[in-house]
Amino acid sequence: MIAKLAHVEWLKTRRRSAFWIATLSFVGLMLVGLGADYYANTRAASYTYRPVWPGAIGSAEGFGMLIMMVLIVLLTASEKTWRTERQNVIDGLSRTHYFLGKLILLVGCILAFWLGVALLATLFEGLNRGLVTSAIDAPFIGRLHALQLVSVLLYLFFVGSLAFMFGTICSSSGAALALAFLFLILQPPISILMAREGGMLHEATAYLPMEVMQAFGSARGWDAARLTEFNSRMRENGMPLSLGAGAAAAVLALYSALACGVALW
Repeated sequence: MIAKLAHVEWLKTRRRSAFWIATLSFVGLMLVGLGADYYANTRAASYTYRPVWPGAIGSAEGFGMLIMMVLIVLLTASEKTWRTERQNVIDGLSRTHYFLGKLILLVGCILAFWLGVALLATLFEGLNRGLVTSAIDAPFIGRLHALQLVSVLLYLFFVGSLAFMFGTICSSSGAALALAFLFLILQPPISILMAREGGMLHEATAYLPMEVMQAFGSARGWDAARLTEFNSRMRENGMPLSLGAGAAAAVLALYSALACGVALW
């Protein structure tokens, strides 16, 4: 049944221009950023080696958040507009089977994007190392960068889960996109207002979805000393706080499960 559901979703997805445009846009933006850095390094009079991973991971999270959300919204909400959601029921799919099909679609898109990031970062890391004539002491990918690269999977799954929820509860792609962008736009001012109120509201800012995503993707989340110093400075300035990487991962997983649960309901 899983294989059949995956096949059905692939038949529909491969005919959608939104899928190919989003995928090519994501890869293209990653290539532009990594390629521009590599070109600048080749033209530099004296090149000092810097790992590619931080820039690649940051670009993946920045571009991935927007592109993944738009893509999943378009691929799920359009089922209502085109009446294919009703056709799935006529064809004998239960609600659970339909949900599983969309979940397979979500996981497939996430893996495709993540593999693209890993392959491009690996390629340009190798190219940049080739510009250095002396030996490089640093490993090909350090522990922190490896953890951050793995964290991109959960990051994209959370974004995709939100998009899946919006695409499922709304009656059209336009309404789902409006709700998704409203969700993204409103959180920064809300978190700042909560921070300025102080007390428990200030502490709660660290658990807002957008703040959790930033904490999970940043290097400070993996460094207790940097995290403590950052939160101390944010408390003094009345700005949103940040969680550690472990806590952020747990909260993101909980939010993802909640979003998928709402979509199923």
